[in-house]
Amino acid sequence: MKKNYTLVQDPLLVDVPIFDNYKILEPVLIYARINKGNMGVIYKGRHLRLNIDVAVKIMIPPAQVESEAQTTFTNRFIREAQTAAGIIHQNLIHVFDVKAQHGINYLIMEFVDGETADERLKRMGKLSEYQAFEIMKEAAEGLAEAHGRGIVHRDIKPDNIMITQEGNVKVMDLGLAKAFDNRKDQTGEKTVVGMIMGTPFFMSPEQTYSSDVGPESDVWSMGVTLFNLLSNNLPFRGKNIEDLIVKIRKSPLPNFKEQMPGLSDGSYKILSKSLNKDKTKRFTDCKAMGKAIVSHLERLQSQMSDPTESFKETF
Repeated sequence: MKKNYTLVQDPLLVDVPIFDNYKILEPVLIYARINKGNMGVIYKGRHLRLNIDVAVKIMIPPAQVESEAQTTFTNRFIREAQTAAGIIHQNLIHVFDVKAQHGINYLIMEFVDGETADERLKRMGKLSEYQAFEIMKEAAEGLAEAHGRGIVHRDIKPDNIMITQEGNVKVMDLGLAKAFDNRKDQTGEKTVVGMIMGTPFFMSPEQTYSSDVGPESDVWSMGVTLFNLLSNNLPFRGKNIEDLIVKIRKSPLPNFKEQMPGLSDGSYKILSKSLNKDKTKRFTDCKAMGKAIVSHLERLQSQMSDPTESFKETF
């Protein structure tokens, strides 16, 4: 294990104890900083009791949350992480534990070696029809398990879908999910973060109002993600966040056949149903969406000249 001395000066870890030039966030020895997201920073480390590599996500409360609301935000994070830890599925990143030490709130999660769907998209330009739907099928299976437990992810996007070296798909950041009532959580506390818990480009129309968010909202975000993987584009863009939100709420969807010519009719139908502005006309949840994708993949495979094509062979 190569020592990473830069972590000693990492501002997030300044109060964390040092052992042999490694930072120790009990029970994990931290040895690499991996990534920074909209809700926190991810590190790689070694779980000293389980003797396995893990990912550690340190939560950073959003800057726009006032200091007196930080405790509420932290409590929400911990509750949601505890809920996520109770959901085990092969297509979800498993959360082992949530802890608070040295003024830091953090998740200890399964470490996955691979690339995100966003990284693959940047590497390949855009994905083939079959590859994109195969990724979305496995993502839908993981989210179906969460929806069955009453959990909405609320931040589905290519950057939160991991493709492992073995070719398996795992959805990340379920710890950011919240209960179905978007304005109050299960304890009756008001939401203090509003729209910042999602990524604007992938938000459903109803999520931009921060109300009535259910599984159909994840279906919309899955639809935007699918659109992105197939076209390397987004259905809506704006001059700023306010303009983007207005377009998500009120602008018509782009013409799929013009944006993505040459796809099968089944692909256009799944996109259209997922991205219906009326949530009651979408797939009810990711279980229903996943079933439609499975049937569609079977039809696609029967028509393929090379039936062995798979996203698992393009790493």
